Amino acid sequence: MVTVEERMGIDVRMDLEDTDDILIDSRSDFKKRTGLDNLKQAVINRIRTQIGELTLHPDYGSSLPSLIGTNANDFTTQLAKQHIREALLQEPRISSIDDVEVTFADNLKTTLTCEITVTPIDSFESLNIVFPFVLLGGDS
Repeated sequence: MVTVEERMGIDVRMDLEDTDDILIDSRSDFKKRTGLDNLKQAVINRIRTQIGELTLHPDYGSSLPSLIGTNANDFTTQLAKQHIREALLQEPRISSIDDVEVTFADNLKTTLTCEITVTPIDSFESLNIVFPFVLLGGDS
């Protein structure tokens, strides 16, 4: 029988909260992400990567990064939701997209809060993924 960890894969652990750097353990080896935690990281990476950015995987990613620097309004959030949904449809480890919510994280409307609820393959439980997406730098 295949375990959740095997179905969801394994990857190097990235610091998705601050730097997006790869994390290293006390033995100077890569930290790992497995199972549903790996799926969360994979979804965030896919959505934050501009389609065409990876030469060897030209269809990987989303159009969300194309919104960086655009006017922050309700149309922006609707477009962001559409771009996120399109990217999630490409993820083979997701059986259904249950909800996608995009709101402004701050009054200056420089950052979006993206909240996604999906159902992984071979699962009856939803997985909630929340992450920020910066539209404009602090100096704008």
